Amino acid sequence: MRQPRLPGEVYSSQGPIPVYPTAGLIVREDSYGRVLYPQREIEIDDSCSSTVQILTLMHELVHIALFDSGVTALVSLEQEEIIADAIAQYFGGAIQAGYMKFTTPAVKGAK
Repeated sequence: MRQPRLPGEVYSSQGPIPVYPTAGLIVREDSYGRVLYPQREIEIDDSCSSTVQILTLMHELVHIALFDSGVTALVSLEQEEIIADAIAQYFGGAIQAGYMKFTTPAVKGAK
């Protein structure tokens, strides 16, 4: 099955979030992406496989959802990472299996 490509941006309740493939981003062995909260941007290491990039994107999206909803103020960073990993694995697997996919929004007036 063809793996989905990393989208250029994703959407949240607070608006679009740019996604940037970034060279040399891996800081730790198990860290392939990050959220830049003040800019509302996601960076994903571009040397990873497309599978790892999609799972990492899902993980970072969970961080944004937890931040936007105020949950990050209620849990420790360790708990937040566990939550992000669990949800990313679930939805990332669904995307890889073809049950979910990234799509771009419809453009008004386009046919």
